[in-house]
Amino acid sequence: AQVLNNDYAIASSFINIATSETNLKKNDSALLHFSLVEMLGEKMKDDIIRMDGWLGRADNFKALKKWAAAEELYKKTIEQAKLSEAPEYQLYGCMGMSDLLLKTKQYLAAETYINTGIPLAQSLGTRLELKDLYLRASELNEANGNIVSALGWHKKFVLLNDSLLNEKNVANINLQEIKYETAKKQTLIKKLEAERK
Repeated sequence: AQVLNNDYAIASSFINIATSETNLKKNDSALLHFSLVEMLGEKMKDDIIRMDGWLGRADNFKALKKWAAAEELYKKTIEQAKLSEAPEYQLYGCMGMSDLLLKTKQYLAAETYINTGIPLAQSLGTRLELKDLYLRASELNEANGNIVSALGWHKKFVLLNDSLLNEKNVANINLQEIKYETAKKQTLIKKLEAERK
């Protein structure tokens, strides 16, 4: 990417590297690479790339329990996402903020972000994120002593989680059937070719 001098390709490469570092809990390295992503976004005047940098940095600050730095970047992302009409970034900002606020026991503030995130996830059709938000709503209500509401949200979480797992299992079964049928046809082809000789 650097040889081609393509800033978008370079930013994409840094995002991939930083995401891997985040998953490996190499937060300081990830912060550096996400900062480079943000700088490239600034250079290109590209709000999406900039927001990728902000979200990545926020997630890593949150992992390091640097709450104020994470909160600032999540809020910055949410505001820019509204201006850029990028609801998926607003959703990820709300998810990050709700998680941070639950971890720091700021339940009233977390509720706002959860309640904003759920309809965003529903409208975007992002069921994995919706599942996570249902679980957060359940945890929030449990922490606030609203056991009936917590149970209602937990039921929604379990139903959606089971549905997602079922879809994955069906896809795996279909893949195994395709592999079996392909192997069967290849065996038949080899047999027919051997008979021809």
